[in-house]
Amino acid sequence: MRLVLGLTLLATTAVAGAPATEDVVTWIPAGTGRAWSTSIAREARPSGVTPAPLLVPNWLPRLPQIAFSLADGKRVDLAALRGQVVLLDFWASWCGPCLKELPHLQQLHATNEPKGLHAIAVNMDEGPEHAREFAKKIGLTMPIGINDGFDERFGVKILPTVVLADKSGRIRGRWDGYRPGLETAIDEKLQHLLADDPDGTLRPAAQALTGAGLLRGVWSRDLPGEVDGVVAIADRDAAKSRVVVSGGGELLSYGADGEITGKAHAPSWAGRIVDFGRAADGTQEIAAYRVGSTMMGVIQLPSGEARNIDAGAPIAAVAASGRTLAIVTTAGAALAQAGDKEAKPVQGGPKALDVARGSTIALYEDGTIGPIGEASRPEPKAEGAARLLALRPDRSAAVGPRAVVASVLGRFLEGDGTQLAVVTYSGHVALLDTVDGALLADLVWPDARDLAAADLDGDGHDELIVGASRFVTVLSGAAR
Repeated sequence: MRLVLGLTLLATTAVAGAPATEDVVTWIPAGTGRAWSTSIAREARPSGVTPAPLLVPNWLPRLPQIAFSLADGKRVDLAALRGQVVLLDFWASWCGPCLKELPHLQQLHATNEPKGLHAIAVNMDEGPEHAREFAKKIGLTMPIGINDGFDERFGVKILPTVVLADKSGRIRGRWDGYRPGLETAIDEKLQHLLADDPDGTLRPAAQALTGAGLLRGVWSRDLPGEVDGVVAIADRDAAKSRVVVSGGGELLSYGADGEITGKAHAPSWAGRIVDFGRAADGTQEIAAYRVGSTMMGVIQLPSGEARNIDAGAPIAAVAASGRTLAIVTTAGAALAQAGDKEAKPVQGGPKALDVARGSTIALYEDGTIGPIGEASRPEPKAEGAARLLALRPDRSAAVGPRAVVASVLGRFLEGDGTQLAVVTYSGHVALLDTVDGALLADLVWPDARDLAAADLDGDGHDELIVGASRFVTVLSGAAR
């Protein structure tokens, strides 16, 4: 039966007839729930407002959690060195450039060990006795490590290689090979890290017009090309949660900590991506499409194996409910199951305009909202809306104009309430309270194009994932 939603709108933040300089999001309640409409300005620099920068941490690789032997028979665990700046130098006695660099590193060790430097000269392949005797011969007093294969964890291809990590174990500097004067650059970076200089660890992602400080950056990673789509896949075991991003012809999977956990080639039709659940054998799958393309498909993770689905007409939107795909095309709505090669058009009724994330519920051109494939009731409920931004289990919904290009519901802030995050074509990422439509945060975020939400760290609140330009950024409530 067609979903019946009332639309006696009580404007709380904006009213009907808003000027063209604003995009209006409307909440349609279920039953006697509260309705609201909220306007999101299109201006990037409104008069009288001083924006505050949203700084997010650049993702930095961390020292691997490994222990290894020293030439004197002791063991060292890199994880136990947190709180110290760590310098690792990969060397060998047969390496001429290494012998030029080692005296300089020895001097850095002698001078800065009392300040918090822990330097280790890791001999590549000569055994503990030879390494110990040679180090003594050239006057090294820093610890001499014995490589037992962990050079592969650092991708060492040339000697010498120097790796410098800050007090939290993040790698902040790397030098492959030697050239005269390199010790000066290493020393300069070392002094910054000893002084806890954050240079290079943060980048400005957006400007907050409203709600500065409400959200904090968790991590941000650059991509091989422009972001096409993002999806978050939560797991009861937070260590298995991940963020999947399409962009630059690749599908990249990231763990909750930002570490890359998978990489696969993306088919040409892989733009926007949708969580398609798990196949019968437990393999995670995503559905992918490009707006305007007639071909879409399903991709297995992490292998990247793909199969095509012919939509039959240019695609406007796709959502997944269980193992069913709801597809909105310029010719109308269609449905596809996991093994289908062609989508099955739905005949009759008004034309579908959009479909809600995680459902087969569509917004139709006559304003009604209901399941794809069921008979239409020509009773307008969301007249003038072009996008179905969110749908809740109680059948309340958020709708908006075509200028809203992405949206997601989540529990991003402290408390039990939910918020609606939206991205507008003009480059705003807005966070709205679903109870009354209050504009909690308005971030000017150039080139923002997609959103996802999931509890990645298992704390009971969702992270907000933003795909913009060549970056994917994870945010959470600042109080946590």
